[in-house]
Amino acid sequence: MPQHLYLYEDIIDAIDILDDNADREETLLSLYIRRNFDQELKYFVANCESDVPGKLITDEFAEKRMNCRQICM
Repeated sequence: MPQHLYLYEDIIDAIDILDDNADREETLLSLYIRRNFDQELKYFVANCESDVPGKLITDEFAEKRMNCRQICM
């Protein structure tokens, strides 16, 4: 999530927000610049149908997700 980008500052040098859809790519860029996304995940994550708002993804969950080896999926 854009609001958790700071967690990756010492781990990654770049993020890939390229998308085949130019409008979606522009929206993603805007969200990452603002570092905030609080709408439903289905509008942010491709192939996701979750109605969970992004604001409910806590810093603690994001940190666990970094090392869960996708067990949390």
